[in-house]
Amino acid sequence: IFVGSPAILTVSPPSDVPAGSCSGAFTVNLVQSDGTTAATAASNTTIELKEPGTGSFYSTAGCGGGSVTSVTMTAGTGSANFYYKAASAQEVGIVATSENLVPGATKFTVTP
Repeated sequence: IFVGSPAILTVSPPSDVPAGSCSGAFTVNLVQSDGTTAATAASNTTIELKEPGTGSFYSTAGCGGGSVTSVTMTAGTGSANFYYKAASAQEVGIVATSENLVPGATKFTVTP
């Protein structure tokens, strides 16, 4: 599933965003077990997105189209982007998971 086994997912959040607005891009990166050396997906890899809040994930900037529960890291790359939108202020813990990879997580704030 990846080059440079074992691998870890990391999630880089954008700046905080006001409630009702679409976030900037979150980036899920694939890194080797040292946590810093970039790795590359050997095949298309589905990254499942989870959060306990009341918002939704999107695969496009501006949060257009329907919400999603996953994004795809394309073969030969080591990252994928997603966006988040929530109607109310909240602290959100976002987790990115994929089979055979160590999950990545980040915290993000939706402001009033």
